[in-house]
Amino acid sequence: MRSSKFPTLPLKRLMRQVSAGVVSIKGHLDDLADGEGFPGFSASGQDVRLPESQFNGEGLALSAVGAQCGKCFYASGQWGVVANTQPFLPTEQGDARYLFYLVNQQDFWEVGGTAQPYVQVPRSMSQAVPAPSLDMQRRIARFLDEKTARIDGLIAKKRVLLDRLVEKRQALITRAVTKGLNPNTEMKSSGIDWIGTIPAHWGLKRLKFVTDKIGSGITPRGGASVYVESGIMLLRSQNIYFDGLMLDDIVFIDEETDNEMSETRVFIGDVLLNITGASIGRCCLFDQVNARANVNQHVCIIRPTELVADFVKMFLSSSVGQAQIDLSQNGASREGLNFGDLGDFIVPYPPVSEQEAIARTVRVRVDAIGEQSSHVLQSICTLEEYRSALVTAAVTGQIKGLC
Repeated sequence: MRSSKFPTLPLKRLMRQVSAGVVSIKGHLDDLADGEGFPGFSASGQDVRLPESQFNGEGLALSAVGAQCGKCFYASGQWGVVANTQPFLPTEQGDARYLFYLVNQQDFWEVGGTAQPYVQVPRSMSQAVPAPSLDMQRRIARFLDEKTARIDGLIAKKRVLLDRLVEKRQALITRAVTKGLNPNTEMKSSGIDWIGTIPAHWGLKRLKFVTDKIGSGITPRGGASVYVESGIMLLRSQNIYFDGLMLDDIVFIDEETDNEMSETRVFIGDVLLNITGASIGRCCLFDQVNARANVNQHVCIIRPTELVADFVKMFLSSSVGQAQIDLSQNGASREGLNFGDLGDFIVPYPPVSEQEAIARTVRVRVDAIGEQSSHVLQSICTLEEYRSALVTAAVTGQIKGLC
């Protein structure tokens, strides 16, 4: 935090760490009907209801353990917390809204741990922070309430626009891979409700009859211990996105490990599909020229023969492709695809020349939508940076006319 024009005090002079007593685990709470119980804060915010309140008045709830540790939430009225959340109450020298803006900033809290990060509360509470008078704290809080509400409103509108662009992208792909590019072509019933009508000269085939391979990789013997600094890419589910391969956190295996996994090498034109976990259904085309790669057991290789690879990828990412994926999930948690089900997927079958035309045209249009999305994302980042800078300036007394 930049230097403050206000006097400073240890944070523990402005707010105090309190105990909530015995707290519940978020997933173990009994369901309460709408309106019943009291607001409860978890590491994700106010997203549970509690049968009894623990506090009455203003305070802060800190996400103290896990990936979101350091995130703070303002609370008022009757409220409580669940496990992994630390409550605080303002002292006589602190205003809760001012404190919310002060401590809910990136890198404010001292964090320890790696695999399971946690806030080092005692160390954090000892740090010196800007401590203007209560009246000034309240003026700053009112100013930031107004300004950040406007910024947050703009960000929310831009996120809605992003969602609409995603919908537009999928609608474009879905129409192209089920209806073609010519709006005047003669149509016929596909005989399948979720596909609807298709061009009269198109056919339908099961994926297993138009591919040479449907199968996943394996976990290398030794797991992560066999990864090397450079070598042959091992693609995992976190590398597979609808927009293409994301290689920021790529891992590598050596020649010996790759030879042991020779049946699951990836080649140009292969379609890669995530078949387990939260990212199930995400897919992309392998288009890394002169690159060698393999996949682990969470990624399926689909190697088309009679279908253009880009057309297959677009079909799988369309709403009708994703519908088949949703219907085919199996297992106790319904999070997994097996190769038999994948092979039975029904795929539209236009002439190859038309598949190529659809793939070329859709790619150009999707790229244009992607460019729009990038501009919107950049504007969101700019607004978020401005919001953060405004808060820092306000709580440190850097805004003329306010302090």
